[in-house]
Parts: sequence; C-alpha cells; structure tokens
Amino acid sequence: MSHTALPVHPITFSTHPDTVGLVRHASGAVSLSPARHRACLEAAWEIEALARLLPDLALRDDDALPLQVRGVARRLGDLAGAVMSGLDDGVVMDKDVPHRSGGGAARCSV
Repeated sequence: MSHTALPVHPITFSTHPDTVGLVRHASGAVSLSPARHRACLEAAWEIEALARLLPDLALRDDDALPLQVRGVARRLGDLAGAVMSGLDDGVVMDKDVPHRSGGGAARCSV
C-alpha cells in the first residue's frame, strides 16, 4: 500500500486588526492568527487566576462576599465568552476578541 503525503498549504494571516483570524480546515482542525491565539490565552490565564481565588473567597467572613462572588462570576462568564468567540466564531474580528473579555485580559497570578 502506498502512502501519499497530504498537500501542505501554508496559512498566512493578515496582521490587520479588521480580519477574522480563524480558519476551519476540512479535517476539522482550526488555525488561529497570532493575535487571536494570544487573546484566547490571556483570557484563559485570567480564568485560571480567578478559579484559584474562589476557594479563598469561600473562607471570608465579609458582608461584601455576595457582591465579590457575583463580580467574579460575571468576569468568568465574560472571559469564557471571549475564549469561545476566539476559538469558534468565524464572524468576530481579531481586534474584538479581547473586547469580548471586557477589554484587557492580562496574565496575572493570584
């Protein structure tokens, strides 16, 4: 049985922010532009940092706890939406992915 290599087509993304840097391949694979990839990673890093914060919130005896939890939950929802848009929404432009997370998802440690 002879095997033939699949053709390799280089993927190039525009660096212009008004592009959709999401390519779906026939195989089901997805390619992301560097800007879109970075925005998804930054949102995921912030999700991780907030997830590490939640157990500490549960130990606090603070009247503001319900507000704090509500704020963290809202932020987690915004960040998850940004990741989902970045990975699967072929309409959202690269420049708008960080805005879906509320503007500046940044890597942080808690």
